[in-house]
Amino acid sequence: MRISALIPTYNSALTVRATIDSVLQQTRVPDEVLVVDDGSVDETVSILRSYGPRVKVFLGEHNGVARARNTLCNHANGELLAFLDSDDIWHPRYLEFQANLFEKFPAAVALFTGHQNFYDYGDHKWQSDPLDTAPTIELIPPIQFLKRYKKHRGMFASLSYACFPGWALKNADAKASKPSLQEDGCTFGPFQASGAEDAYLFNSLALHGPVIYADAPLVAYRIRGGSLSSDALTSSGAVIRAFDILEHRFMQQTDKEIRRAFKLIFASERRAFAKILMGVGKRAEAQEQLWLSFRNSWSPSSLAKSTALLALTFAPAPLQPKWPASVRRA
Repeated sequence: MRISALIPTYNSALTVRATIDSVLQQTRVPDEVLVVDDGSVDETVSILRSYGPRVKVFLGEHNGVARARNTLCNHANGELLAFLDSDDIWHPRYLEFQANLFEKFPAAVALFTGHQNFYDYGDHKWQSDPLDTAPTIELIPPIQFLKRYKKHRGMFASLSYACFPGWALKNADAKASKPSLQEDGCTFGPFQASGAEDAYLFNSLALHGPVIYADAPLVAYRIRGGSLSSDALTSSGAVIRAFDILEHRFMQQTDKEIRRAFKLIFASERRAFAKILMGVGKRAEAQEQLWLSFRNSWSPSSLAKSTALLALTFAPAPLQPKWPASVRRA
């Protein structure tokens, strides 16, 4: 079995060395380490080149992380594709553990592990081996994963603690239903909606098969102020774009339950986006999202929530709630 480690970078000079070192120090060394640099203007590229032939680097213009990930997928030769963001760190046994999961659950479309957070630009030191205690391993059916991803997104928040069989990403290819989405020369494009490409892919998994989750915290996830994930307005808007792309594929499904679940979640995402828009004073845009949420789902509970929220947007300012901030706090 071949494993590809796939890393997108952009102005990552302060963190990328620790990231790549964590890949090269794996007990199960990947068969290839591929990096796509998305037009960095700092020292990232020179750091990448210092690794010589151990790391294959592809240079591109600044076109966004979704395109960078698609480029990585198109160059990868592995049966198992392991993504890692350029500021996160794998435990030395991460790939060893994921490879074992892959062999035990060949029908799974994704393999997630647990993670632990660390902050800003400091180093991360593993205090103990997360596998000293046997992890709990769950096989999550497709529709349950769709609902669980919405409710407990933190468990599945990053590609850094997810691996995918190559065939699963082929199935997730957005070009299968909308060829016009990709004009970048890539053979296939499982990542769309840059800024929410993870949400696009993870929600699409429910169309293709079950997901594995193991609670061993084998990835150190870096939280930084000013990172894209800290900008709630941008991130939430990107999630809406991801759902817009996915809607056609879900509505083609014969399973009524999965269609209904998708509609409910889409309406909920629109309400969440509307709240953030209200928080930055974009009332008209917020109201548009709420009107669109009526179209997404005719569930009584969804209609009631959207109606109540829409009414609040018309209320005088003193009667309105405290809307969410556009910047997430760690």
